Amino acid sequence: MTATPVEGGTASAALPSTPTEAAGLSDDELRRFVAGQTTRGPLLNLLGEFDRTDVPSSAVRLALAGARVLRVHRNGKAPAEAHGCHDAANVSAVVRERFAGWTGNVGIATGAGLAVVDIDGAAGLDNWRRLLAEHDGAGAGTLMVATPGNGFHAYYADPDGAVPCTASRLASYVDTRGAGGYVVCPPSTVDGRRYRWLRPRGEFAVLPPVPPWIIAALARPVLHRPTMPGRAGNPRASLHGLVRTVLDAPAGQRNAILNWAAYNAASLISGGVDRVQVEMALHSAGLTAGLGEGEIIATVRSGLDSGGAL
Repeated sequence: MTATPVEGGTASAALPSTPTEAAGLSDDELRRFVAGQTTRGPLLNLLGEFDRTDVPSSAVRLALAGARVLRVHRNGKAPAEAHGCHDAANVSAVVRERFAGWTGNVGIATGAGLAVVDIDGAAGLDNWRRLLAEHDGAGAGTLMVATPGNGFHAYYADPDGAVPCTASRLASYVDTRGAGGYVVCPPSTVDGRRYRWLRPRGEFAVLPPVPPWIIAALARPVLHRPTMPGRAGNPRASLHGLVRTVLDAPAGQRNAILNWAAYNAASLISGGVDRVQVEMALHSAGLTAGLGEGEIIATVRSGLDSGGAL
């Protein structure tokens, strides 16, 4: 522990040397601790210690630790900001005002020094473990989040912005989130299940950098040929596949591919999938891909209507 003078110079605040000591810090103490770090990185491992269940206070603490946060709709993953993740903020006063009385979820914008690997469900976890084994464990041991859908988010420092938003580029059901993307984070809940920080071990440190093998894999060119994804008879997998296709769309084709995805999603609605669920999923994918709010709404509606959705 180190002693740091507080404003006025009449007392000192003991700042933490281990994650366990972080929970009792006041917002001012946390701000000073983060400001005193000399290494680069937007998100400290101390976040893994925050087991708060109150979204507004958690959002402020995340912002104080350097994360850019945004409001996310209650019981869901779609952003509630007017311009999605592009409206994320890390100024604590702005975040405190924006989240005052907020009863929905909270997300963290990626990019600007932060990258996240999104590991989806059991299939994604199997593929992620295989990738780690193939690369001698490089990338293991970072700050992780357990998601309500039995998946995980792995957080890395990415000061050079080398990681884009991708879908299944590293492996099936293993996505990445970089500039223009975001992830829902603790203490958000979906269907009564909470996102949970998985606590890191050891002393405080900034996040480890993105492993070179991930950067190399994402740098390989991809020939994009949209096909109807998912498994026959599994509407959830089909919708998930359509979302992935939108997220992985190359620049210059994103609007057209979003329209294509909406057109194909119409058959899922006809088969019993809730239209609101489909619209929210495609809307979120369009925002993450960098499209504008008005453009997304018009494109999704046009595609669904053209496909015969009710």
